[in-house]
Amino acid sequence: MSHVLFAILMATTAPAKPLPTAGNVPAPVAPVGIAAPVALDVRQMSDADLFRKGVTTYSQAKSIGDYQRAALFFTTLAERGIKHEELYYNLGNSYYMAGQFGYAVFNFERALKLYPGHTNARYNLNLARKVIQTRFKDSVVSFGEDPLWIKIVTWLHLNTLLIFFFAFWVLLFSLLMSLLFLRRGLIRIAAVTSAVIIGVIAGSFGLILSGRTYYDNAFQYGIVLNDEIKVRVAPQTAANTSFTLHAGLRVRLGSEESAWIKISLPNGMEGWVEKVQVGRF
Repeated sequence: MSHVLFAILMATTAPAKPLPTAGNVPAPVAPVGIAAPVALDVRQMSDADLFRKGVTTYSQAKSIGDYQRAALFFTTLAERGIKHEELYYNLGNSYYMAGQFGYAVFNFERALKLYPGHTNARYNLNLARKVIQTRFKDSVVSFGEDPLWIKIVTWLHLNTLLIFFFAFWVLLFSLLMSLLFLRRGLIRIAAVTSAVIIGVIAGSFGLILSGRTYYDNAFQYGIVLNDEIKVRVAPQTAANTSFTLHAGLRVRLGSEESAWIKISLPNGMEGWVEKVQVGRF
């Protein structure tokens, strides 16, 4: 079924309805988990049907409730373990139109992590952030643009990076083996030159892959989902509030304790929030 869904994701265009600008965005709704009633039992639907239903519901939506229902279909797919940039992109659009901008930013970020070249997701992410800036005035600084080395190691999809890495190493090994049978002449010189070039490329992909592995393991970021959350000095609801954060802010994730997770900001501010208040990607 996952192969069928992948084909549908690639063949189905994103909802044609454009996202509104900051001036005419729908009024926000309570930032809670999607719970709009749906006549269909999504648990009984196949992955492919869920995605089709989500796209159709979004395209024909006339109210915030309709966008919430579209988000429910896409969310159900994500909860089943489906990971695809188009799924997250459509989910981000649905949340945006429902007025849940923290969730929208989170899913656009997830789409870009899988496919950094997704121009529509990047455009809509910037649009969502602009809307958030007009609604909330934060005195804290969010983690912004990634440094150059992170952009380099995340430029390609991880699977694509692995394919290039192994392909060039296989090609290099084949060229080196051919040198055992090429004793002299221009062909041997060409093979040696090619081996050097391929070796440099293979080594470069190896370095990028190492950097990607380090980044994925050492840098864990999250997005504030709710319109406003309280960051506490200790992992308990009775603890004092250190400061507040608003939807869409990117934070660095740290240690976990039960239902709580420690977050930090670029200026050194840190504290504890409930895990459900932050989407990790």
